[in-house]
Amino acid sequence: MPDFYYDQQVRRYILQFLRCFADYKIELPPDENGLRVQKRVPIRYGDMSRQVAQILRDNSQNAAQMAPAMAGYITGLEMAPKRRLDPMNVGKQRILERQYNKETGEYTTEMGNRYTVESYMPVPYDMAMNLDIWTTNTTDKMQLFEQISFVYNPTVQIQTHSNPTDWSTITEVEMTGVQWSSRSIPTGVDSPIDIMTFTFRVPIWISPPAKITRQKLVEQINVTFFDVDIDKEDLDLVYDPLRSCFEELDQVIVTPGNHRINVTSMDPLRSEIELLTAGGLSDNNLTWDSLFAIYGRIDPETTKLRLKTSNNIEDTSGDILGSLEVSSTEPNKATFTVDVDTLPMTIPSGPVTAIIDPLKSFPPHDSNPGKGLPAASPGQRYLLLDTNGVTMGEEPLIPWDTGTNPWGIVNAWENDIIEYNGTNWFVSFSAREAKGISYVQNLDDGQQYKFENGEWVYSYLGEYMPGYWRIEQ
Repeated sequence: MPDFYYDQQVRRYILQFLRCFADYKIELPPDENGLRVQKRVPIRYGDMSRQVAQILRDNSQNAAQMAPAMAGYITGLEMAPKRRLDPMNVGKQRILERQYNKETGEYTTEMGNRYTVESYMPVPYDMAMNLDIWTTNTTDKMQLFEQISFVYNPTVQIQTHSNPTDWSTITEVEMTGVQWSSRSIPTGVDSPIDIMTFTFRVPIWISPPAKITRQKLVEQINVTFFDVDIDKEDLDLVYDPLRSCFEELDQVIVTPGNHRINVTSMDPLRSEIELLTAGGLSDNNLTWDSLFAIYGRIDPETTKLRLKTSNNIEDTSGDILGSLEVSSTEPNKATFTVDVDTLPMTIPSGPVTAIIDPLKSFPPHDSNPGKGLPAASPGQRYLLLDTNGVTMGEEPLIPWDTGTNPWGIVNAWENDIIEYNGTNWFVSFSAREAKGISYVQNLDDGQQYKFENGEWVYSYLGEYMPGYWRIEQ
């Protein structure tokens, strides 16, 4: 349940009750020309309290009360145990909507989203309502009584809203009695306005909030194959629920179309997603729209693409999500805007300024003018890669001070990150000592990189097999 919930349910019942009497009229006596005029009788909510009476008098003791007029108000509210059903019952409905075109403002004939609505059992009440009719003469009273009395014989149905999934939206207004007049034997010279009162019973339902979820189709099927460690002739005789004689061999993932995708960089927060064949080939005849038809309607505001960065298909801790927008010119390509909150946490030392080969790029040092890099300043960090692959990690990229080393006194290896502290360069991330997976942001191209199995790679760019990318609505 939410922390706060108010749906104005009683207010809607009152409004619908008042609307039942919103267009009644009386006919006035003929004027000097013999013409008869009909006058609409207004209706308000509120009993005849001092406050209501003061409002009707325009906040003045000298203003006459307006009549004829009608007022509806609640006189009682009781629980209805005879209408109480299973309080713990949950009704499920599956709704299929048509696709909505925002440009034309109309629904199309194509299939849209699918929803499941879980409605919880509402609480029954009997609401007692009064309808006061104020008149100045008996003729007006009889006109209104005659118009109302034959309509409620004894009930009229009302509908509180147009939600087709709510079975409690329709109820009845039942007339239970009439008090012809509020006047008694006069004791003075005052002539109060005559009030006729109708009493009604309205069975109502107070509903808790419903749970609405978007239906999901089968997105993938995971099948695990096992290698058997026993003779084939004994296989039929073995029932091993704990799989003690089986060793896991392989896993096959089946998705609609078995498509692969290729993720390439566009800018720091956007990537291009190309839909590929099951064999990983590019095909201009493939379209995202044809694949989306299986999932229902794709809404750029709510539809998400999930990229799995872990080899474990069931592990969601490292998943990266973002919005998806199909290209208007290339139907097999889409723009993926990553949600930065789903990117993995970077290493504590912070982002790197750039990725460099320290043998070919270095800052000015002593009499050396430097090459390709600005002067060293505190906070600069560089990720070291050997672009020509000569050392192959067998020797440090930046050896200990040899007298000609422009990086000063530092001993750094391939894939290390070095940082300048204002005086010297030092290794802030050691690839040789790193354990597990580490991430770092490159300020030069805006991309995030992952260090795994002894090398740096893009954290989410590349080709994804079926099951390792998913469309979520």
